[in-house]
Amino acid sequence: MKEKNTFLELYFILNEEEKSKFSAFLKKHDEDYYAEFQKCKGILSRKNRDIATIKLHVFEKLYPNLKYKDVSIRLLFSDLLSYLKKFLYYDQNQQQLEYNIDLNYLKFLRINNQNRLFENQHSTILKKLDEQDSILSLKFEKI
Repeated sequence: MKEKNTFLELYFILNEEEKSKFSAFLKKHDEDYYAEFQKCKGILSRKNRDIATIKLHVFEKLYPNLKYKDVSIRLLFSDLLSYLKKFLYYDQNQQQLEYNIDLNYLKFLRINNQNRLFENQHSTILKKLDEQDSILSLKFEKI
């Protein structure tokens, strides 16, 4: 039976920018987990997606000279999953904030009869939203 790990499965879905943002988020919220994550980040970026192998390599990297204990790795990945969920919530709220800023800007232009500028900005913002929606839909397909 193939081993599963929710954190790893979700982490592998992230693009490079999201991985970088997650790393920064982790650094800001928990230095200890950030340090451990940094040590094993190279292992997570390899092409090998075999969960059992990854867990073993991560354990060896974090705890050299100790006998493998699956519970240690499960706890680490469980806590990292918790931070990943918080990051995704935070990241989504940031995107929503950006959308609200854009919408308020468009409302301001419309109210103040800035029609040419409104039409121009409206098209730009719609393209930006379409790009974000297509990226999100691709992510949901992978899940």
